[in-house]
Amino acid sequence: MKINWGTGIVIGATAFTTFISVMVYKCVQQSFDLVSADYYAQELKYENQITRINNTADLKDRFAVSYDQQNRMINLSLPSFVKESISSGTIVLYKPDNASADKKVDLLLSDGGTQEIVASGLPPGAWDVKVSWSAGGNEYYQKERIYIYK
Repeated sequence: MKINWGTGIVIGATAFTTFISVMVYKCVQQSFDLVSADYYAQELKYENQITRINNTADLKDRFAVSYDQQNRMINLSLPSFVKESISSGTIVLYKPDNASADKKVDLLLSDGGTQEIVASGLPPGAWDVKVSWSAGGNEYYQKERIYIYK
Protein backbone atom coordinates (compact mmCIF):
# COMPACT_ATOMS: atom_id res chain seq x y z
CA MET A 1 0.00 0.00 0.00
CA LYS A 2 1.37 3.36 -1.01
CA ILE A 3 0.48 6.60 0.84
CA ASN A 4 0.94 9.89 -0.94
CA TRP A 5 2.58 12.93 0.65
CA GLY A 6 -0.69 14.74 1.38
CA THR A 7 -2.16 11.82 3.33
CA GLY A 8 1.08 11.37 5.31
CA ILE A 9 1.15 15.06 6.28
CA VAL A 10 -2.50 14.96 7.39
CA ILE A 11 -1.90 11.80 9.46
CA GLY A 12 1.26 13.31 11.01
CA ALA A 13 -0.45 16.62 11.82
CA THR A 14 -3.45 14.80 13.32
CA ALA A 15 -1.20 12.58 15.46
CA PHE A 16 0.81 15.60 16.65
CA THR A 17 -2.37 17.58 17.47
CA THR A 18 -3.80 14.61 19.37
CA PHE A 19 -0.55 14.19 21.33
CA ILE A 20 -0.44 17.88 22.27
CA SER A 21 -4.13 17.84 23.27
CA VAL A 22 -3.60 14.83 25.55
CA MET A 23 -0.53 16.45 27.15
CA VAL A 24 -2.40 19.73 27.78
CA TYR A 25 -5.29 17.79 29.35
CA LYS A 26 -2.90 15.84 31.62
CA CYS A 27 -1.08 19.03 32.66
CA VAL A 28 -4.31 20.80 33.56
CA GLN A 29 -5.36 17.84 35.73
CA GLN A 30 -2.07 17.91 37.70
CA SER A 31 -2.37 19.59 41.10
CA PHE A 32 0.39 21.90 42.27
CA ASP A 33 0.77 23.51 45.65
CA LEU A 34 3.03 26.35 46.62
CA VAL A 35 5.26 25.79 49.59
CA SER A 36 2.98 28.22 51.40
CA ALA A 37 0.22 30.58 50.41
CA ASP A 38 2.07 33.65 51.72
CA TYR A 39 5.44 32.75 50.25
CA TYR A 40 6.61 36.31 49.60
CA ALA A 41 5.71 37.56 53.07
CA GLN A 42 7.60 34.66 54.60
CA GLU A 43 10.61 35.34 52.39
CA LEU A 44 10.87 38.85 53.84
CA LYS A 45 10.92 37.38 57.36
CA TYR A 46 13.54 34.74 56.54
CA GLU A 47 16.34 36.57 58.38
CA ASN A 48 14.45 35.84 61.62
CA GLN A 49 14.25 32.20 60.58
CA ILE A 50 18.03 32.07 60.10
CA THR A 51 18.47 33.43 63.63
CA ARG A 52 16.12 30.73 65.01
CA ILE A 53 18.05 28.00 63.18
CA ASN A 54 21.39 29.34 64.46
CA ASN A 55 20.02 29.48 68.03
CA THR A 56 18.99 25.83 67.72
CA ALA A 57 22.40 24.85 66.31
CA ASP A 58 24.04 26.40 69.39
CA LEU A 59 22.14 24.04 71.73
CA LYS A 60 24.08 21.00 72.84
CA ASP A 61 20.93 18.81 72.62
CA ARG A 62 18.01 19.11 70.22
CA PHE A 63 14.55 17.67 69.74
CA ALA A 64 14.50 14.02 68.82
CA VAL A 65 11.66 13.28 66.39
CA SER A 66 10.65 9.73 65.53
CA TYR A 67 7.69 7.83 64.13
CA ASP A 68 6.32 4.75 65.90
CA GLN A 69 4.90 2.60 63.08
CA GLN A 70 3.20 0.10 65.39
CA ASN A 71 1.25 2.70 67.43
CA ARG A 72 1.03 5.23 64.57
CA MET A 73 2.41 8.02 66.77
CA ILE A 74 4.90 10.81 66.13
CA ASN A 75 7.14 11.15 69.18
CA LEU A 76 9.01 14.30 70.16
CA SER A 77 11.57 14.28 72.92
CA LEU A 78 13.31 17.32 74.35
CA PRO A 79 16.25 17.55 76.76
CA SER A 80 15.07 18.45 80.27
CA PHE A 81 17.19 21.60 80.59
CA VAL A 82 15.43 23.12 77.55
CA LYS A 83 11.98 21.85 78.54
CA GLU A 84 11.93 23.85 81.76
CA SER A 85 12.52 27.19 80.03
CA ILE A 86 10.04 26.91 77.12
CA SER A 87 7.41 29.64 77.16
CA SER A 88 5.53 28.74 73.95
CA GLY A 89 5.83 26.65 70.83
CA THR A 90 4.14 25.07 67.84
CA ILE A 91 4.57 21.92 65.79
CA VAL A 92 3.71 22.01 62.09
CA LEU A 93 3.29 18.73 60.26
CA TYR A 94 4.01 19.69 56.66
CA LYS A 95 3.24 17.34 53.75
CA PRO A 96 5.36 18.58 50.80
CA ASP A 97 3.15 17.03 48.13
CA ASN A 98 -0.27 17.87 49.61
CA ALA A 99 -0.84 21.22 51.32
CA SER A 100 -4.38 20.29 52.36
CA ALA A 101 -3.00 17.57 54.68
CA ASP A 102 -0.82 19.98 56.73
CA LYS A 103 -1.53 20.10 60.45
CA LYS A 104 -0.58 22.53 63.22
CA VAL A 105 -0.32 21.47 66.88
CA ASP A 106 0.62 23.40 70.02
CA LEU A 107 3.83 22.32 71.72
CA LEU A 108 2.65 20.86 75.04
CA LEU A 109 5.41 18.77 76.57
CA SER A 110 4.79 16.26 79.34
CA ASP A 111 6.81 16.31 82.57
CA GLY A 112 9.33 14.01 80.91
CA GLY A 113 9.91 16.47 78.07
CA THR A 114 8.04 14.41 75.46
CA GLN A 115 4.99 14.87 73.28
CA GLU A 116 3.08 12.33 71.21
CA ILE A 117 1.00 13.21 68.16
CA VAL A 118 -1.52 10.74 66.79
CA ALA A 119 -0.65 10.01 63.15
CA SER A 120 -3.46 7.57 62.34
CA GLY A 121 -5.37 10.18 60.30
CA LEU A 122 -2.34 11.35 58.32
CA PRO A 123 -1.82 10.09 54.77
CA PRO A 124 1.30 7.99 54.15
CA GLY A 125 4.44 9.53 52.71
CA ALA A 126 7.13 12.03 53.61
CA TRP A 127 6.37 14.60 56.32
CA ASP A 128 8.41 17.50 57.64
CA VAL A 129 7.99 18.03 61.38
CA LYS A 130 8.73 21.72 62.00
CA VAL A 131 9.10 22.65 65.67
CA SER A 132 9.27 26.32 66.71
CA TRP A 133 9.59 27.42 70.32
CA SER A 134 10.56 30.32 72.53
CA ALA A 135 12.71 29.87 75.61
CA GLY A 136 14.70 32.27 77.75
CA GLY A 137 13.98 35.23 75.47
CA ASN A 138 15.27 33.42 72.37
CA GLU A 139 13.41 31.76 69.52
CA TYR A 140 14.32 28.34 68.12
CA TYR A 141 13.40 26.25 65.09
CA GLN A 142 14.10 22.66 64.11
CA LYS A 143 12.89 20.64 61.13
CA GLU A 144 13.06 16.86 60.82
CA ARG A 145 11.78 14.58 58.04
CA ILE A 146 9.81 11.45 58.90
CA TYR A 147 8.12 8.85 56.71
CA ILE A 148 4.69 7.52 57.54
CA TYR A 149 3.88 4.10 56.11
CA LYS A 150 0.48 2.50 55.73
